[in-house]
Amino acid sequence: MSGALIIQGVSAAIRPEREGEAIVRASFSRTALRSGLGLIAVLGLVFALALPALANDLHQDGGDDGLISWDDPEFQGTEEECADADLAAGEVLWHFIHTMTDGNDLPSQVHAAFDSGLVVDEDGFSNGPPPGNSVVMYNVVTGADSLVAADTFDDIDNDGLLNLSHICAGPEESQSQSQSQSQSQSQSQSQSQSQSQSQSQSESQSASESESESASASSSEGVLGGNPTPAGGEVPDTATGVFNQVPATILSLVFLGAIAMLVVVRLARER
Repeated sequence: MSGALIIQGVSAAIRPEREGEAIVRASFSRTALRSGLGLIAVLGLVFALALPALANDLHQDGGDDGLISWDDPEFQGTEEECADADLAAGEVLWHFIHTMTDGNDLPSQVHAAFDSGLVVDEDGFSNGPPPGNSVVMYNVVTGADSLVAADTFDDIDNDGLLNLSHICAGPEESQSQSQSQSQSQSQSQSQSQSQSQSQSQSESQSASESESESASASSSEGVLGGNPTPAGGEVPDTATGVFNQVPATILSLVFLGAIAMLVVVRLARER
């Protein structure tokens, strides 16, 4: 009996100690689980934020200083590549392409940062029939500046690379002024030639009209004027008869008087 009581006492003393250990273990397990889940969530968030940026950053690193200058010889475009750039003096065009893309990846934007502090967000485009069958491209126009490679990216999420394809620089100020002067001179020469031609044509037309008028006047005198009136002298009186040049009016009166006399004589005889 006493032995059974001792065993029960020992068991009762051991039971609280085991229950405490179980509670501690359960609490530690829950804490470790929560910490693990929290760590996984944080790592997942960081990975989710960092992965797109790494995937779409500019592929070129810009060298030791991380900058790509506008006149870097490695990126200067050929004459054919820059033929349609249409840049003014002092302007610089940065042409980007994103590989493994086409028009179906539009709309998109490139975020280009420059050493001067300038930041440009430019829409992408794709050549060919809509939506475009070429790679997505971006054209960014600035002044003479340097591109910050680490801060340049676009928003297309794929396995392709965002590359700086080439750089085109506009003409220098002196060249631009020379071109403007040449264009002005060409325009002035063209205008002068046009005016000279117009004056020559007007003079030719005036001369032709004068000759035409002179010819018309001569023709009118020949047709309507008849023989010219002789200068000086008296105009002969053609209204005379054949009897010593007696005027025809006197002859007419004499003739009428003779007829009247005949009529009077005839009437006198009848009475």
